[in-house]
Amino acid sequence: MPDYLTDCGIPNVGKLPWGNHFCHFFETGEDLVKSLVPYFRAGLLNGERCLWGTADPLGTDQAKAALAKELPDLERYFREDRLVIFDHQDWYRGSEKDPLPLILEEEKKALARGFKGLRCGGNCSWIGEHDHGRFMDYEGSISLAIRNRQVLAICSYNLRKGNPAEALDVMRCHDFTLSKGEYGWELLERLRRVY
Repeated sequence: MPDYLTDCGIPNVGKLPWGNHFCHFFETGEDLVKSLVPYFRAGLLNGERCLWGTADPLGTDQAKAALAKELPDLERYFREDRLVIFDHQDWYRGSEKDPLPLILEEEKKALARGFKGLRCGGNCSWIGEHDHGRFMDYEGSISLAIRNRQVLAICSYNLRKGNPAEALDVMRCHDFTLSKGEYGWELLERLRRVY
């Protein structure tokens, strides 16, 4: 029986149940480093397979360099195919491609190879206003699909892009919201509609 909880790695957050899909609001590349580097470091040290999709303001090379500062043996994780860091365009290659089956297939392969689970993260700040509604449908489908699976997923959104209504949509499509508060990162509960 797999562990029910896995260490999120992000300061002030602690352990989270598998099957969670949460969002993260950031303003700078440094915010991404302070949240995602500990997130992926914890996954690698816990025996998980990790997939990290990058976009501006923290590209693939910068993400690798930041993670290498915390894990001096980072190249070993790449060689052993325990870690993949890629540009978001390599994952989302056009409107007809649905990445959700890829996530589920990667989880299946990770478990078959003896990993404890699959840890994913993607910077979604490249989403344009005209793609927002369609992408929120996709985000909602991820939350449903990974529930009760050995997957932990974080999606990062730039607070400097979009508007408050779009931010609320993002929060509704995820199990939790990670936001920078006065004392560091804070995990907020999911927004729910009240009728």
